[in-house]
Amino acid sequence: MQPSSRPVAGTAPRRRSRAGRRASPSRPGGAPAALAVLVGVIWMLGLPAQAFLLPLDSSDDHWFITRTRSVQIAATRVNATPVTDPNRLEPGRHVWDVRVELWLRNLANEARTLALGVADDPAYTDATVVYIDGRPVTSVATPVRYDPRYEPVHRPSVRRIEVELPIGQPRVIGLRLRYAATVDELGQSVLTLPTHVLQNLAERVEQAFMEVTLPDRPVGLEATLSGYVFYDDPANMMSWFALQWQPRIPLRIAWLGPWAALLAVAEIERCPAPWEVVRFVTSGRVAELDRLLASHDEATREFCAALPLVVRGYRFRSERLREQFAAIDLSRYLPSQGDRGSLYRANPGFTPEMLTDVERLYRNALLRGMDTRDY
Repeated sequence: MQPSSRPVAGTAPRRRSRAGRRASPSRPGGAPAALAVLVGVIWMLGLPAQAFLLPLDSSDDHWFITRTRSVQIAATRVNATPVTDPNRLEPGRHVWDVRVELWLRNLANEARTLALGVADDPAYTDATVVYIDGRPVTSVATPVRYDPRYEPVHRPSVRRIEVELPIGQPRVIGLRLRYAATVDELGQSVLTLPTHVLQNLAERVEQAFMEVTLPDRPVGLEATLSGYVFYDDPANMMSWFALQWQPRIPLRIAWLGPWAALLAVAEIERCPAPWEVVRFVTSGRVAELDRLLASHDEATREFCAALPLVVRGYRFRSERLREQFAAIDLSRYLPSQGDRGSLYRANPGFTPEMLTDVERLYRNALLRGMDTRDY
């Protein structure tokens, strides 16, 4: 396909979206922007579930959260994998399987027993499993007294375990947990993992490795972790590695899947509404579909028909076309406190045959009756 003379970002008047965001008044330019992974506060819905491990102390048979500096977290590994089929999300949420390993070392000059609280997501507490050195252990549901000093990590109850820490020998604490990520009205997913509670156990983590497997190709990814960051393209996976890491804030990751990104772009660029097109096609309402398509010029329809390929990273034959799409900044369509990166990021392994059924339906419907160009 030869690039259309129509501006990539469209010429139709912009409108405010349902979230109140405003599109930029002029189309972005400049070199293609790289996908950014930024340290910052992520716009999100809902509050994070506090979890992982908290040190506990007791007085008069009452338990409360405390802080210890006699334990070293020699290493931690966190792996998060989606459980729910991304094509069948629960309204407003989907579930993740989170596995955590913490290597604890006793810094005191004598052996000690440490009480720890696993503060899991109450909605999925039945799925919580705790291991010590690879062996499952029983945890006890324990009410926790409120202490204003630790308000950010407070939970009314935790699962309490006791860990014997000898001198010079690490203990490996394993956790298997479930968390729910939020899905906001824009289709943006936000997963929050409470890494910040580890600061009550130790001031820093000597070696930290975190790996998040995303349910689909991420568009406009943001995250609140610094350190060495790897996007394992073409796999839908992010990983972080850090030395002497100080866990001060939760790990929060926000992104859009390809279809959610397409919906966001289509709304601002005044494309034929994707769900309306799908509804007309699947219900056989051909006359209504034709009237909808006739209300858009061919340049708009051609641009919008390319969006399923753009968000999937199809490598267009035309270098000029690739540069045009890569020059569109995602902040044009999404609320953000920083650069969200480019709408288009090439995935050489993707072919049009790999589009989902709904993406293919939308694309083919928009090209209905048109002489399609070679991509």
